[in-house]
Amino acid sequence: QNNVGRRPNGRKHVVVHMPRIAYFNWLLSRLVPVDREWKKIGFNTGDFEVGIEKGKEVEGTKTRMAKLEKLSEDNAFMFNISIKSMEDEYLSFASFGVGKKTARTWVTYPELKELIRYSRIQVKKGLKTKLGALDAEVQDKDPSTNFSYSKGIFLENLISALSTNVDGVLNGVIPYIRAYDRMACLKAAEVLNNEGYYIMSYSFGKLVVLVPETGMDEFISKSLSMG
Repeated sequence: QNNVGRRPNGRKHVVVHMPRIAYFNWLLSRLVPVDREWKKIGFNTGDFEVGIEKGKEVEGTKTRMAKLEKLSEDNAFMFNISIKSMEDEYLSFASFGVGKKTARTWVTYPELKELIRYSRIQVKKGLKTKLGALDAEVQDKDPSTNFSYSKGIFLENLISALSTNVDGVLNGVIPYIRAYDRMACLKAAEVLNNEGYYIMSYSFGKLVVLVPETGMDEFISKSLSMG
């Protein structure tokens, strides 16, 4: 996810990492699509809109999202959407799909939940499949090594492998893991943006931030206080 705004001068590039082991273990513990077959979803009203516009919630958002939240306990969802508007304060660092070579028109349910906080969204159609945990074989079960640098690198590579297609073969795990990561990074970016820092980009457990060279100590202190 890249920033679309003008970059200020007199600032230094800083890469902020989530704590690797804790973060990538968190991603491994998320529920993901576990079936290869996806079924079309029928909406009673055809397409519909959810989210927020100019600070006001779109009518019907709470009811529709409550139903989806209940269904998401056992189902993974993908939705074909169109972004109609975004709240001004999110435009620079949270614009949908910025940084990709091709336009994005599909989102997972975890992404939809975040997008409605600052966007008005038209949901056109959807797909669903069974939701479940990743295979036990890929789970990290040894907390005694949670301060190992090499373990952090290993888990980072494991998540990279799980969220990357091989020879063009796609599966539902890929967009779900990427969505969980993107949304977690977005929340961190939101906090730093509110603190006045310029967010250049974020993904895969890290954020690239422009920090005033004279304010590095303060930035480090704030970042550590966030974890």
